[in-house]
Amino acid sequence: MKTAEIKATIRKSTGAQKARKLRNENKIPAVVYGGKEPQHIEVDYAPISKLIHSPDLFLINLDADGNNTRVIIQDTQFHPLTDKIVHIDFLEAAVGKSAKLNIPVQIVGKSIGVSEGGMMVVKLRHLKIKGIPAELPESIEVDISDLAIGRSIKVKDLEGFEFLDPENSVIVRVKTARKLEDLIPEVEEGEEGEEGEEGIEGEEGTEGAEGDTPKAEGAEGKDAPGKEKSE
Repeated sequence: MKTAEIKATIRKSTGAQKARKLRNENKIPAVVYGGKEPQHIEVDYAPISKLIHSPDLFLINLDADGNNTRVIIQDTQFHPLTDKIVHIDFLEAAVGKSAKLNIPVQIVGKSIGVSEGGMMVVKLRHLKIKGIPAELPESIEVDISDLAIGRSIKVKDLEGFEFLDPENSVIVRVKTARKLEDLIPEVEEGEEGEEGEEGIEGEEGTEGAEGDTPKAEGAEGKDAPGKEKSE
């Protein structure tokens, strides 16, 4: 697992107004759990944001006013509209102490099924694992070399770690992929069906529309000859 250095400042006061002020100053309120009691801190937005948005997993050396603690990012809260980070929960990663982490999945190998025209579908991008952070890998490799069409790799098929996801959860599978020339007529038929379905969804409206249509056609049919006669 990669390591990073992050500096923090211990917060002397907490609350919504204080947290809002910190965010306006481009800082993030955070809490460190795992010790005797939670420690409230603040960190600069830019350096921690790079770690959070990185695909890698980091073991962080957190320097809070000179107090050094090894931590991992346990949870991150984002603003629902701006997607900016608004709060972070850190967890102490003491030597020999287990923690629950989401480890990225790395697909390796070339599937037999994909070579035969199948389509690979990745269902889980991360796996929940319990272990000592310093001993966990940056990612979990999933080899799909022997994966044929119609087959899948599930959590229970992996070994070497204590996985917390349901054992029958599918990580990756290969499904049948139809040929492009077979898909084109299906799309056209679907489009025609959709136009028909619009009428089917409101059958009353369809009946009314059908009733209106003959009248309109009849009107056009009567008007045209009528005009010819008058002319």
